Amino acid sequence: MASSSNSPSNTDGRNELCQLLQWTADNYSKNAKVGFQAPIIQELESQTCIRISNIADDGLAILGRVLQQHPCPKLKSVVIVECRLEKMGIVEFCRALAVGNLSGLEALSVQDNRMGDMELIAIAGALGSGKCFTLKRLYLGSDRDIFQTEGAQSMAEVLESGHLPLLEDLSVRGVEEEEGMLAIFRALEARQVAGLKSLDFQGCAIRLGAVSVLARALQFSPHFCGLIKLDLTGCRTMGDDEVIALSQAFRSRNMVNLWCLGLANLSMGEKGFLQIASLLKAGHLPGLQYLYATDCDNTETSARALIEAYCENTSLVVDMTVDWPSWTFHNDAHDLMVRNETLLEQQHNFACDKDLHRARDRDRSFGTTLVEFDEHRSRPSSSVLFLIKKFRVSRWKISQMLSSIKKCLGRKKSKILFRIASLSSRTRNRKT
Repeated sequence: MASSSNSPSNTDGRNELCQLLQWTADNYSKNAKVGFQAPIIQELESQTCIRISNIADDGLAILGRVLQQHPCPKLKSVVIVECRLEKMGIVEFCRALAVGNLSGLEALSVQDNRMGDMELIAIAGALGSGKCFTLKRLYLGSDRDIFQTEGAQSMAEVLESGHLPLLEDLSVRGVEEEEGMLAIFRALEARQVAGLKSLDFQGCAIRLGAVSVLARALQFSPHFCGLIKLDLTGCRTMGDDEVIALSQAFRSRNMVNLWCLGLANLSMGEKGFLQIASLLKAGHLPGLQYLYATDCDNTETSARALIEAYCENTSLVVDMTVDWPSWTFHNDAHDLMVRNETLLEQQHNFACDKDLHRARDRDRSFGTTLVEFDEHRSRPSSSVLFLIKKFRVSRWKISQMLSSIKKCLGRKKSKILFRIASLSSRTRNRKT
């Protein structure tokens, strides 16, 4: 039976790649480790997503050196979590990012590693190299990671540089100084990152000055019109004044798609809740489905205002996770939310039936219907035209075919006209 010094063993639940890295780090000197890259490379080539956890700094350093010498363009996601990081490990990994050997990387998560400014600056330097332009999801920091102004400013420079044009999800947690968050929010306001869908700044120091910049960016920048999640949980420096200032952005049309709002564990009280209730009652944030605001001071006055928002705005179906003053408030809110959901479903079904009858009547009155589908520029394939001509789909059924038509036509933008002719009674008789 092989000894533990001759082969990696799974004694702590780590995956095979983590075992290989740590075993190589524990059993061979720095110069000898180069000869034992083959099994690590083989493991990397067999995966598109890797998770590195519970290894020492020298194990991550080995991974970084291997990636510097061996490109892995198929690698889409890298997660580095709960590792005992020091300077060398993260620096070696960032060098691999900077040389472009992870050219297909779409998601990078480095969290719960007790990082500081030094590690964040190294990551920012790699991302700012311009070799990570495919990155879509970036998660940095946690409540165990502590960043100061210098580290946050280095990250802000990357966001402002335009080297992450496809970024959709951004999470930066653990920034303890407001100047750092102010720099990040100003970088977002610079509009160099388009199409952001999720922002997560849990546990960061955000005061009135930084909130004002964030609210201005959310309110006026068209790049945030697709934002579906904003999480400010645990930002204890945010109180009523900060929430009221942020609410100015929630009145913007940019926020109509916001789906999830995290305001839990803030220093927010009655005034903040009253402002939120006023927004919801007026019909702002129409797409909101989840509101998290626990560990905040929700008084009876603010609770009544939230209940009134459900009563007055029958389109309000947001699931509020808040600390209600009593179970009576909780039950009333839940019952009203269910009532509004039922009303919306009935309205939707009625509208669909009405449109369906109109479409059928229109198709009966015209022998030939022209359907315009403004999606692709190239001409439709012969197979698609054959299906349309053979089955002569009516206008009210064309929506059922669009998904399959898109697959046949590819992604090229264009304008296509489908002429769908219905059979006359004479043609039907002739066929029969």
